[in-house]
Amino acid sequence: MDSRPAKYPRAWACFTVLAEAFTNRGRHPLRLPAAPIPELPHGDEVVTVPLSGVDDAGPVFSAIDPRYDQHMIAALRDAATAPTTAWMSALSRYSRNSDKLHRTVEYLLAHQTTILTTNYLIRPTDVWIRRGHLRRLDSRDPYTALTDIHGLAGTHRNIVEDLTRRLSGIDRAPITAG
Repeated sequence: MDSRPAKYPRAWACFTVLAEAFTNRGRHPLRLPAAPIPELPHGDEVVTVPLSGVDDAGPVFSAIDPRYDQHMIAALRDAATAPTTAWMSALSRYSRNSDKLHRTVEYLLAHQTTILTTNYLIRPTDVWIRRGHLRRLDSRDPYTALTDIHGLAGTHRNIVEDLTRRLSGIDRAPITAG
């Protein structure tokens, strides 16, 4: 029996809405269940890894490893300290290990962090899915997807436009959960 619904109730609720909303894209309400606030992974669950060396773009770490690298722990800690918008090109970039993905989304939602991907906007109150065709990722340049706002509406579109401005250096204001 799958223990994830009980272990990660917020993430389970989120992924349930995403799955149900996939055929009827747009905005869908999300009701997060009351649950204890999860702690950051620690001890043997955390490993130190170097940055990639290519423009220090990020760590090189196994996508299926259940452990967290120190860079991800720092990002999660920052999200818990000041709820913000966490941008990742796809949810699978958090991990391809299903348990770790659930745990990461659980932690972010528990700390009121908005999660933005190329095709989804996940907030503690709602889930948005790009209408029409989903945007394919360019793993060599994940930021290119941010410039395509086709199929985005409302808050989803506004957050993407704000993030695009910030990344381009036009507007250095912090992105906050809205």
